[in-house]
Amino acid sequence: MKLSKNICIYGIAFLLAFVTPTVSLAADKAPSPWKKFSVNAGVFYPAFNSGFRLDSKTLGRGTEIDAEDDLNLDSELSTFRVEAKWRFFPEHQLEFTYYNISRSSFHSPTRTLQFGDQSFTLGFTAATETNIEIYKIAYTWSFLQTRDYELGISIGANVMDTEFKMSAPIVGEEAEAVTAPLPVLGLRGAYAFNPDLVLSAGTDFFYIEYEDFRGRLLDLNVSLEYYFLDHSSLSIGYSFFDMEVTYETDRRNLEFGYTFHGPKAAVIISF
Repeated sequence: MKLSKNICIYGIAFLLAFVTPTVSLAADKAPSPWKKFSVNAGVFYPAFNSGFRLDSKTLGRGTEIDAEDDLNLDSELSTFRVEAKWRFFPEHQLEFTYYNISRSSFHSPTRTLQFGDQSFTLGFTAATETNIEIYKIAYTWSFLQTRDYELGISIGANVMDTEFKMSAPIVGEEAEAVTAPLPVLGLRGAYAFNPDLVLSAGTDFFYIEYEDFRGRLLDLNVSLEYYFLDHSSLSIGYSFFDMEVTYETDRRNLEFGYTFHGPKAAVIISF
């Protein structure tokens, strides 16, 4: 009986010694959720709250215009959005994002609106166009990374090409365009429930006040990715963007602000 008991103990010990490294080796060979390269193309459905003001040396301070209420610009729309990520080393990654938001309207203001050197008074139908292109590039260092989660810090630039234009018969046309390059700092995080299901989040923020330029920015993003194939996945998420810029020149001053947020969905190809 004693001999039989010893054989049983040795057998269990041998089995554990064989199984443990096998399990560890299998875990090491499990596919990593952190992809080397990915391209994300999809649709963004933002809701807006935006406004702008353009001063004049001749007429003085312009009207603070609410783009949605005063000009009847769309408060909701859909737009194409593309993102790309390149993890050139396991803990180091570059990312790029681009999307464009264009809105236009024909509307009779319910109050006099001074925009730059033009005043759009009651009774005139104003044609308004606004266009904003957003380019984002960032470098991320993941200072904490395992197969289940990663956490990193980022540095980059958020560039906004913005254009405003208003016109009306007899009154004339007024337009202003500005490119606002804002350097940003950020945080990145992700958690892999398994290699096929990953939750990721990120934020970029910045504030600057230098000479005649003042700007602030907050950009938040969260998404859930499901890999239905080795190199293909579906993503759903939510984005929030808030920024304000004041730019003063010898000729006139421009102030504008955008807040928009909404759901997004995309198809991702990764390697």
